[in-house]
Amino acid sequence: MAWMSVAQRMSSTMNHEIVDVVAGVIVSGDGRFLLGQRAPGTFYSGYWEFPGGKVEAGESPGEALCRELDEELGIAVEKFYPWLTRTHEYEHARVRLHFFEVTRWRGEIRDRVHSALTWVAPGGEVCTPMLPANGPILKALTLPRWMGITHVDRLGVEVQLAALDRALAAGLRLVQLRMTGMERFSIERARAAVSKPSVEREAATREVFDAEVVAHEFAREVLARRRVYDEDVVRLAHAAGALVVVNDDPEMARDLGADGLHLPAARLMACDARPDFVWVGASCHVRAELEHAAALGFDYALLGPVKATATHPGGEVLGWEGFSALAAGLPLPVFALGGLTMEDMETARRAGAHGIAAIRAAWGDAGAAPVPRTGKGSDDRRPTL
Repeated sequence: MAWMSVAQRMSSTMNHEIVDVVAGVIVSGDGRFLLGQRAPGTFYSGYWEFPGGKVEAGESPGEALCRELDEELGIAVEKFYPWLTRTHEYEHARVRLHFFEVTRWRGEIRDRVHSALTWVAPGGEVCTPMLPANGPILKALTLPRWMGITHVDRLGVEVQLAALDRALAAGLRLVQLRMTGMERFSIERARAAVSKPSVEREAATREVFDAEVVAHEFAREVLARRRVYDEDVVRLAHAAGALVVVNDDPEMARDLGADGLHLPAARLMACDARPDFVWVGASCHVRAELEHAAALGFDYALLGPVKATATHPGGEVLGWEGFSALAAGLPLPVFALGGLTMEDMETARRAGAHGIAAIRAAWGDAGAAPVPRTGKGSDDRRPTL
């Protein structure tokens, strides 16, 4: 779409009512998705899009999806999941696109309205040009459905690395490298200590650690051990083709060559611009945090807790209805978090989650829950984690 000034966009928005449109991300058994090329005589003829169309009066978006895919492709949809919702201003209309992932259908796909159809692998070469409202979806399609969050403060370095190795071999493709509690406090204070002159450094170090037990050189040891551990996590993950995002430490993320940065909710709300990383995500607990992450162009969010957790067994939880209500209508993928395992994947997807993020459940016996062996969940058309 040609660039428009803010005034032009405001004027255009005022002149166009929102048109609700559905789009089906039809996923084959090998993980590829279907694109159709718009026919001559239509708006943006020759552009590629996800099949779908306008929601008619009296229809829900899900009903419109089933009708449109029957009309356009001759298939009867048997299973679909709500996914993302994006609003886009075209010259001729302002559309709100409801994206659904379609994982099971009856009938052979036959082109009825497009000039051509093609199957595309996530992250592979994409047909061009893409319809503007559809283009941002392509990156989200490369985001794995299962995130493992490191738990080294409980497991210890060696056990965590061994559990990570097993999980990667089993198919884990998204890792959040996370520091918690006193470990993070110690690292941050140690960094500050070793940057000072020797006398000040020794005094600063004693503020963090018991002066009778720990000398200022311990600060260097803490940083050195942490560095080796972090490097091992990134090395193992990248060797397996997995993404690594570092929690709340942009300096470490850049130094390690990680794929992205993950922010806690407080850091997210303090941001007024998207951090400069390929992948950026955030932990959220309320709708305002989710909307802020979306407004900044973040790539994903974590939302929870959905269920009680081992660390907060009596804490307040969202439940699936609460999760679904908070995550609905957002343009970014949202992972469900809190007391969940791979067994919850089907329920999570039906509630609109992109997938699940887990701490204990990600690390098999070490985390007191099974390591996921596949990303298929209850549907044999979902081939990857």
